[in-house]
Amino acid sequence: MASLPEQLIAVLRQVLGKEGKILEKHSIAAGCKPGDNFMGEITKVTAHSRDGNGAHVEDKFVFKCPPADKAYREGLQSHKFVKNEEAFYSQVVPAMDEFLKLASGNKIASVPVPIYFCSTSDGDSDVLVLEDLSLSGFTLGDKVEGFNLEECHFVLKKLGLFHAISLAMQELKPEEFFKVRNYIKEVFFFEEGRPQFSTIHFPCNAGVRMLQDRYPKKPEYVQKLRAVSDEFFTNLVEMVKTPTPLAVINHGDCWVNNTMIKYEQGKPVDLRFLDFQIARFSSLALDLSYLLYCSCQKSLLDQHYDEFIKTYVDAVNEAILSMGAKKSIITKYQVDQEMKRFASFGVLHALMAVPFFVTPVEDQPKLEGGIEVFDKFHQTTYKNVLIRDRVTDMIVHAIERGFL
Repeated sequence: MASLPEQLIAVLRQVLGKEGKILEKHSIAAGCKPGDNFMGEITKVTAHSRDGNGAHVEDKFVFKCPPADKAYREGLQSHKFVKNEEAFYSQVVPAMDEFLKLASGNKIASVPVPIYFCSTSDGDSDVLVLEDLSLSGFTLGDKVEGFNLEECHFVLKKLGLFHAISLAMQELKPEEFFKVRNYIKEVFFFEEGRPQFSTIHFPCNAGVRMLQDRYPKKPEYVQKLRAVSDEFFTNLVEMVKTPTPLAVINHGDCWVNNTMIKYEQGKPVDLRFLDFQIARFSSLALDLSYLLYCSCQKSLLDQHYDEFIKTYVDAVNEAILSMGAKKSIITKYQVDQEMKRFASFGVLHALMAVPFFVTPVEDQPKLEGGIEVFDKFHQTTYKNVLIRDRVTDMIVHAIERGFL
């Protein structure tokens, strides 16, 4: 039977020991399929132990570890992502939860994330131990189809609540928030990280070829894409560091598979956000554009985009007021202007990410041998009609909205 390595068994003993339990045995199972997670490996752990009274107890956890392949792990520089996510769960979330308790009088119970048990980030046994949300009825969505209308409204309400905490804290507890925002660091888009993106021209070139193939009589589409994609990395560096009054703690990787939703009678009733390894402090439009362009189809955005922005704004303001803040209320006009400045962030990520999201499990690249696996993958995506249509749909929508 498969087992955790010894260093992770020690972590499991530590988690159980906090509750006076002694581990007797454990079992593990894969926590996700290929293509569900590119930043690490998810393992579901079932622990059998004895409590202080000698009674048998069964507990289930999720262990999130860096990728197993050393070359891929080193190419990705996964340790910095572990450190950032550890800081989010161990420092940011407790500070936000304490603020919510005092400011909202428990009207908002907590940040909508899984329960965090512990973590290690020593470079040898990096792991985050989290709640297994599936036990409470939470499920992952359909990454190929993306969110439907009802799901998108629901997720935007929760994202609005999450962002509202930052805005309210900045108004009511500015010094405390300044400390909180500095717990997390930019781990992707900073000048020293440029070598990691030396081959980013592959997805950009694929996007251009897709537009040329699908819209041969629309050369202006290619021109507008190239205006932002030719300096892909530089533009993203500028966007993440540009000061704005609407800067909040961002999820950083907000798409279908980083949300788990609980349904009752087919309707979404609760949600948890996952995977905060790229959490950053920047414009709320970065999360918003990433979510819409990586998790929705163009037909949905064409019909409901303005409704979605209104849903988000209303959720932000409702949460802000429940926390006793007033000056941080936002308007739809402000968010519309913010999207004009920053929505290309979501489009550029769609170039990189959407091809993976819609590729069948059996065709997903293996996360081994270095991050060059992504380069090889992107050199062929333009040949796939499903990928072509999804990627170009997002580009065209952004052009039609004036974001490119």
